[in-house]
Amino acid sequence: MAREPAPNILVTSPADAATGAQLAVIDGVTGVDIGVIDTETVAALHYSLVGQDYVADGIDLSILGDHEEVFVYNEMHGAWLFRFPDTIVECLAKLEQPIVDEVARRWLKIFENEWRPLSIQGDVAADLDEVRGILRQLVTLARTAQEHNKSMFWLAPSC
Repeated sequence: MAREPAPNILVTSPADAATGAQLAVIDGVTGVDIGVIDTETVAALHYSLVGQDYVADGIDLSILGDHEEVFVYNEMHGAWLFRFPDTIVECLAKLEQPIVDEVARRWLKIFENEWRPLSIQGDVAADLDEVRGILRQLVTLARTAQEHNKSMFWLAPSC
């Protein structure tokens, strides 16, 4: 059984991802660990980037149909490594102000549920500045992916 990489959002080659991207590191440029990343938050990000509305309490995950599963760490319990579609990476890489603020406001909605705290403390309501900061990290990774002709991946956590 392969071990999961340290970052849960990462930039690497498809060949490395196909073997589990186990050497990926958290460096802020090719890998970040964002504790709130899961299937629902990635779906909400996707909706937010394309300007579509979503229901935070019952998000339609069909929008993730183009997110390709590239590696499974444990068949029964996950985690699962998915490749972001090129169109989403392009959207992220092109984000500039004030569009970052607009996307962050749309994405914030998924973090407003009590069961999905954004803050480390867990008892603090979601904050637009935190979401904006996470979004900026993703923009950095997307730009790295494009500059180095690599792909961007996200890790769906194990259950």
